[in-house]
Amino acid sequence: MRLFDKKFRNNTSSYILQSLLATIAIIIIMRLLDVLTQTTIVASMGASSFTLFAMPHSDNASPRRVIGGTLVGVIVGCACWYVSQQPEVIKILLSNRNSAVLAAAVAVGLAIFIMVITDTEHPPAAGVAMGFVLNPWNQQTVWVVILGITFLSLINRGLKNKLKDLI
Repeated sequence: MRLFDKKFRNNTSSYILQSLLATIAIIIIMRLLDVLTQTTIVASMGASSFTLFAMPHSDNASPRRVIGGTLVGVIVGCACWYVSQQPEVIKILLSNRNSAVLAAAVAVGLAIFIMVITDTEHPPAAGVAMGFVLNPWNQQTVWVVILGITFLSLINRGLKNKLKDLI
């Protein structure tokens, strides 16, 4: 049984540098965009950064999937949150909590459906959809998520020739 990936020994610098690059990119996003109050919603950026910096040449790291999937997650999450806040929905489900739980589940399922039919599959985006239902957000939060994921994707595109697939 081995503890480390076989490729690690021959690619140590790539493993370290790409992990460090992801760390720096997330620090920049968190500091510049002041997202500390929306951590659950933007936590998916950490998962997205894994895809972009550990598997930079995979189809999953394409801007269509990363940015497109995140946009789907944001739109679906906002829409499901809005529906869950309607008094008629709350009354039918008997509580705000039931409404939020149902809306979060619908947001995940609907985001998955839309991503797979539009070829924008990005697993962390399902978490974005859920986060927008379950956490307080405002217009700034929407922009933080969109600009943050675009920034990560641009770093990936700009450095793609220097990055290696670590998986």
